[in-house]
Amino acid sequence: DQHLGKPAFKSLEARKKKLRNPKSASQYEYDPDLIYTFQFYDDIIDMASNSISINLGALGGRRNIPLNRFLNNQPFTFAACTEDDRSIFKFRVFHESLVKYKEREDAIVESAE
Repeated sequence: DQHLGKPAFKSLEARKKKLRNPKSASQYEYDPDLIYTFQFYDDIIDMASNSISINLGALGGRRNIPLNRFLNNQPFTFAACTEDDRSIFKFRVFHESLVKYKEREDAIVESAE
């Protein structure tokens, strides 16, 4: 959250509040030449059920949304790299739903042949 060497937000809570609003968030962009750090929202991600649990308020209350929708049916990847892009570690978390998806996908391809 740095902009020209200065913090872009006063606090993590201020950042979350501002970027939750799509209109406000659209004023920011990702610059691939910068180094970013990310926070893992373990309070909303449930690896056991492979879902994100979010409160949509008046739009439907608390909902569990499958992670596969956000990850394009790819495994969840944990990784850390150095500033010069050398890998420190990288591992993937496969949920059983990904195996079932892959089996269905393979069956569709075989039936089309």
